Amino acid sequence: MDNQDILKTYDKLPKLRRQVLDRILIGYSTKKIAEELFNGEYKKIREHRREIYKRFDYCLLDFDTKLKRWVDIDLQSKLYRLIVVFYNEAPNLISEIKIKLGYHIPSIDPPPQFGELTKELIKQKNKYKFELHKLLQKNEILKLQDLGRKYFKTQDHLPTDLLESWYKKDSNYFRKIVDKNGDIVGFFIILFIKPNHLINFATGKLIEKEIDESKVFAANELNGKQENHLYISVVVGEGGHIVKNTCVLLCLARYLDEIRKYRKVTKLYATAATDDGKNLMQEHLEFNLCIGGDQRKDKEDFLELDLKNISNEESLFELLLSKSPAFKRYLPNVDFGNESAWIPNYLSTRK
Repeated sequence: MDNQDILKTYDKLPKLRRQVLDRILIGYSTKKIAEELFNGEYKKIREHRREIYKRFDYCLLDFDTKLKRWVDIDLQSKLYRLIVVFYNEAPNLISEIKIKLGYHIPSIDPPPQFGELTKELIKQKNKYKFELHKLLQKNEILKLQDLGRKYFKTQDHLPTDLLESWYKKDSNYFRKIVDKNGDIVGFFIILFIKPNHLINFATGKLIEKEIDESKVFAANELNGKQENHLYISVVVGEGGHIVKNTCVLLCLARYLDEIRKYRKVTKLYATAATDDGKNLMQEHLEFNLCIGGDQRKDKEDFLELDLKNISNEESLFELLLSKSPAFKRYLPNVDFGNESAWIPNYLSTRK
């Protein structure tokens, strides 16, 4: 539970001062705060920071053992301590601010004198900085399933032996999203289903659990000239967590764009096992309903995205950024600089 004294002091701040504090706490630079709130005037930020420090002075003083009293500390140390105090004493408030504004990795690192408190702050920072990675070992599938159970709130959406067979057929089908602490925060699975089986799956004669490894292509069974229809099997983040889920979608779009450099992908398909999944595909990736769940054996809607209007030179990733301010807001949270750790290792050359 958050420290009630902290919350009361926070709630009493004037609205604009609270907006400044919110941005300080989640790592906005002084320049960015000035641009967003004060038309670039830095001086006004300094005024608000001084008043914020006054309101929270009971958290920001040092006890001088020689003088036997509380003494003031320098402004930079106040800034560090203010951040540390909020992350330790009001984590729920911090989470609300992150969801409201989007999380920015702070440009400052707290000095070592804050000891164990800074370790937790750094750990929290790392929870909101993500990378896309390959699955390096088949046994990682079990970790994905653990996350999937939380998302689907049920038993395994797909059985372990089926997922392992897909992984053995083509490990490119699996990608995980991890934070800087190494924890998996999301994943997705994509499949190139063989055309005759895709038709049966779309019309509901075949369910996903029946799509074994004989019904999907491996990387070396595809070429860059024929048309390929790609099925998005699973996209999992954290239920209700807008920052992580937005970043998972950004990773998916970036990965699909990369595949389109290797393969002629004209259509994307997906099914919706949850209402959230359906909204995600239709609202953000512009999928259309192809065949309703009432006509299919698994009772799940079958969705389609025609890519003919999106050339290989254009980008699903850019489409996402143009669709919603949230994707631009959280883009700094994703680091794609580790390309070798996530790029698909298809065997044939690019088209």
